[in-house]
Amino acid sequence: MNSKEESSDRLRALFGRMPEEALPVGFNERMMSRVREEAVRRERRAGRLEALGLALSSLSVAGVLAGALIYAGVPTIRWEAPELAALPFYLHIGSLALVLLGMDYLVRRAYRKRHS
Repeated sequence: MNSKEESSDRLRALFGRMPEEALPVGFNERMMSRVREEAVRRERRAGRLEALGLALSSLSVAGVLAGALIYAGVPTIRWEAPELAALPFYLHIGSLALVLLGMDYLVRRAYRKRHS
């Protein structure tokens, strides 16, 4: 324990005697650009891992679905056209939705114009 303290004292004394040198021109800028580049690399790596995980999970879900359909047999799907009596109701609801979306767009555009 005592030898560690003595060696640390010696190191402090040696470092204390060393003259301080000025950093080279542009050192901070180069160091910060390297730090930024490393951060970008880490973000890209994380994005690749997320994309790989998403692809693998999607493939596994598709595989399970295909296996279930093969095991249980593919059901016959019959499609019938809806009755035309309900068409005016659907058109009314659809037009209301489009009008509300248009109004939302206009209000948001005016809000952004005012607050930016």
